[in-house]
Amino acid sequence: METILITIGSHLSQSPRAQRVAALLSELRTYNVIIAYPKLNQTFCRLDSEIANSLNLELVPFCDLTRNTASSIVDRLHFKLGRSVARWLRWSTSWALGYGVNRALKIAKRIKPLLHYGFNEVGAYVSYKLLGSCLVAADFEDFYSKDLLLRANAERPLRLLVKIESKVCKNAGLATTASNELSAAFKVDYLCTAPTVVYNMFSDDVKGLQPYSLHLPQLSSNAINAVWFSKTVGAGRGLENLSIALSRIRLSRPVHLYLIGSCSDDYEKELRSCFEQENQYSRSANKLNFVPFLSPDELSRYLPHFDVGLALEQSTPVSRNLTVTYKFFQYISAGLAVIASPTLGQIEGAALCPDSVLLTHG
Repeated sequence: METILITIGSHLSQSPRAQRVAALLSELRTYNVIIAYPKLNQTFCRLDSEIANSLNLELVPFCDLTRNTASSIVDRLHFKLGRSVARWLRWSTSWALGYGVNRALKIAKRIKPLLHYGFNEVGAYVSYKLLGSCLVAADFEDFYSKDLLLRANAERPLRLLVKIESKVCKNAGLATTASNELSAAFKVDYLCTAPTVVYNMFSDDVKGLQPYSLHLPQLSSNAINAVWFSKTVGAGRGLENLSIALSRIRLSRPVHLYLIGSCSDDYEKELRSCFEQENQYSRSANKLNFVPFLSPDELSRYLPHFDVGLALEQSTPVSRNLTVTYKFFQYISAGLAVIASPTLGQIEGAALCPDSVLLTHG
């Protein structure tokens, strides 16, 4: 049986697009499907195993940071060194793409797959290096070379990312991306065939209003319950402006805002202070709640109980302006009304679901 190798730069449980492709290939029962991935978190590792078992996939880790071993120390050192070199010497090295990236390439060369499908920056790099040796595909969920604000790009191997995007878009058998706006941008920048658009839609995300865990905050029936989620709750996501905007709006009921995701203590303190100051200024009864990062299954069961989903993408960096995120479609899949910022990608998404989305004007 021929092998198809999928390389991702994060956990399978945290990569919905890779999950979708793996599920489709598994259903064919024609190929041996292997997932090469990094082990970064014990909880996510357990979720990865559950998904792999349900889909009959083989998991092959190319690095393991859940244990303190010689390999994990080397991987951490390489990544830190790669980022430092990018910042201070402006030198682009594969080490700066992610943990264990070169080991991921060695695994791919050893397996010799019929097809390699790369996800995230690490997966795209492996696809780039395998061009000419097997069938190659890559998914550009974001415009990787234009995905972060200027200050965050200092430690990124931007020249290497541009080379990866250009070579793969021009020479791979298949390149996919998350919106028509992103696809058009790749075509213009690299003079290539426009990547195939695969929206971040998952029809089976929500399987009815199942009960959610008791450890999660119970929602108030006397408030407008609004939700925003991401892997990381942090600056540059429009949350500070949201705190100000909520205090300026006069509604018949208070707004209870829930932010779901991993958040540093310092940023939580900063945002709570901003929220409380605005509440005092406007004499409103709005509330801010932080909820720790949830598994995809837990999130899918929790979201339908809210009233409104917030898609607050900014117009910078370029990639954020052009994409239609997983968040956007998951709100709709959960049956929520969506308030979205008018980025080019979300205007595109709103046209697909005009009855569910309100685009803001600010």
